[in-house]
Amino acid sequence: MRQAFLAIVLFVFLVLEGVALELLPESLINVSIIFIPHWIIVFLIVVNLFYKEDKSHVLIVYAIIFGLLVDIVYTNTLGVYMFAYGFAFFIATLLKRILQENFLMAVITTIITILVIEGVVGGVYTVLGITNVYWLDNLTIRLIPTIIANIFFLIITYPFIKKVIINLNNRISI
Repeated sequence: MRQAFLAIVLFVFLVLEGVALELLPESLINVSIIFIPHWIIVFLIVVNLFYKEDKSHVLIVYAIIFGLLVDIVYTNTLGVYMFAYGFAFFIATLLKRILQENFLMAVITTIITILVIEGVVGGVYTVLGITNVYWLDNLTIRLIPTIIANIFFLIITYPFIKKVIINLNNRISI
């Protein structure tokens, strides 16, 4: 039941990532900045924090699978997001072992994970010649708005995700 629930929620976030910008009013969308929703990873980070059992390996597999789905649905290059999501979430699971399980840790882990994802994706796209953006422009136009938007998403969804995961843990342990 838990695995099916996680897969369904992740699939919903995959679909919503594609229409996220369409849901915002035109006055909030500025053409000079770009933000990329990484809601799948944000959700997996919070789940990883409060999952009762140590199932980090299962969540890493989810990150890899849904990274591949992001590649298939939203990009023309297969494997970039699959590797970036898997590698970044692996780092997030390592951070879970070091840091405490609270909101601030979720924010720090989300920021680090998004930095890793954007760094890997930007690096691979630069090496492949798909993009050639100066790093300072990338920082101001894409990276900072992406981090802010995903932290905003974390702030909104954190209490709900935490409550659902804790309820699932309690329901299973009874």
